Amino acid sequence: MRGQQQGRIDGSDDVEPVPGDTVPDGEERAADARGAREEGPLAELKLREQRAAALLAQKDALLAELKRKEQLLRAELSQKKALLAEIKRKKQLAAAAGRRARARTPLPAPAASTLPPAIA
Repeated sequence: MRGQQQGRIDGSDDVEPVPGDTVPDGEERAADARGAREEGPLAELKLREQRAAALLAQKDALLAELKRKEQLLRAELSQKKALLAEIKRKKQLAAAAGRRARARTPLPAPAASTLPPAIA
C-alpha cells in the first residue's frame, strides 16, 4: 500500500508520502505553527471583528436604502399635495363661474299657471 494514506482507529495517522508530493519546508512549518497559536482567543477576536464589520456594512446599506425610499415617498407626497391643490383651485374656479353664470341669467318667470284653477 505504498503511496496511500492509512489512518489508525485512535486518530493518529501513518501517512506514507505519495510520489510527487512535496514536503513542507521550514518556513511553511513555522507559518503553520504561528497559525496554530493564533487559533485561540486571537482568532475568535478576529472572527468577531469580521462579523461586526459585516453587520456594520449591512446596517449602512439598509440605512441608505431607507433614506432613498424616504426621499421617494416625500417626492410622491409633494406631488400628490400639488395635485390636490390644483384640483381644489379648479373646483373653486368652476363654482365661481357657475355663480357668475347664474347671476347673469334671469330666473325664468313662473309659468302662467300649470296648476289646476282650484289650487291657483
